[in-house]
Amino acid sequence: MTVKALSEYGRIAAKLAQLQRLLESLNSYAEQSRKSGGSFDNVESEIAAIKKEISELKPIIESEKTAVEDFISLLDDAEVKTYIRLHYVRGLTWTETAVITRAPFGEDSVKQRVYRYLRDSEV
Repeated sequence: MTVKALSEYGRIAAKLAQLQRLLESLNSYAEQSRKSGGSFDNVESEIAAIKKEISELKPIIESEKTAVEDFISLLDDAEVKTYIRLHYVRGLTWTETAVITRAPFGEDSVKQRVYRYLRDSEV
């Protein structure tokens, strides 16, 4: 699997998570508007659009998730596995990944280690 494929998976996963948070927020706002008798027509149309976008992304992310998880399971370097899972699957930044794993040389070393591993591996 390439860095590009992992990055695309991470981008789609982050977008899906963002849309789900937005949907939750808009649903809460619409519920409050209903209770107070306010207008929420524009919110309802936005909710419908977000639900549609989520329904289009879910099948993509589910099929890719299996491929990413299968790929990660084949890696023989435990640290690289952790870095990839935190950055590409969980959506953490390279800095957050380095801090959480207590990488001795920071985010650049973590990123370079992953890139080198992916470049040199036969997986």
